[in-house]
This record gives sequence, structure tokens and C-alpha cells, in this order.
Amino acid sequence: MPQIEGHEKLFRDWRGLIAACERNADFLPGREPLTADLVNFLELAEAVKAQADYLAGQRKAETQHLDLLLDRGKEAARKVRRYILTVFDSRDERITQFGITPFRTRVRRTAVIKPTPTEAAKPATEAASAPPPAEETNQPSVAAEKAE
Repeated sequence: MPQIEGHEKLFRDWRGLIAACERNADFLPGREPLTADLVNFLELAEAVKAQADYLAGQRKAETQHLDLLLDRGKEAARKVRRYILTVFDSRDERITQFGITPFRTRVRRTAVIKPTPTEAAKPATEAASAPPPAEETNQPSVAAEKAE
């Protein structure tokens, strides 16, 4: 016979078996002690199942109650931390004792200019031997002024 999953299906199977044994009592002599054991197991199992269902409901209710308490506790902790900020300055390092991060001034860092990948790929001798590029200016050159 295949394994029956689920408690209600199993209980229904046991009740059907007990009822079938009672209907065919004439053909099954000596069935009374066996069916009496099955009836006892059925009653105990149903009572335990009812208790488990009740406790599962209680567990869910207790979990909901715990969640509510945790939410209220978090709100109370927020209020305490806000009160602490009214007593201490928001930049005071002592507020770290209460789990509050103080406002700290940021240190400005100077920008580091990284060479472009093409400049980094050039050999050092090539860069040293090449003359620097000429700068363009809008002013007339000194040689042109002397010529005049």
C-alpha cells in the first residue's frame, strides 16, 4: 500500500479502516483488540494534532506580538538617540558611545593627475629627446618687432 502523506488523509484512512472492520465483523473474528488499539491511536493522534495546531496559532500570535514589541523598541531607541543629540553636539565624539555617528569634516584630497595610457607607453628616451611643443600666442614675436 502506498505511503499516505498528510495527517488528515491518514486519519481518514484509519477511520475508514475501523468502519470497514465493524461492517465486516462477522468475517473478522478477533479484530476487537487490533481495532481498539487503532481507535486509541487515532484519538491520541487527533488530540496531539489539535494541540499542535493550537500551538502553531499561538506561535504565530506570539511572533506577531514580538514584531510589534521590536517595532516599539526601535522607536523608543530612536527617541533616546534624538534626545542625546539635543544634549551633545552632533560633532561630539562622545555620541559614538550611544551608537550615533558624529558629523565629521571631510579632508579634501588633492587631485592626482595620472598620465594617459599613450604617454605611459612611450619609452623614456623618446620622451626625453623630443623637443617640447611650441606654444601659440596672439602676441607678435620679438623678431618681428626688431625687424620694424
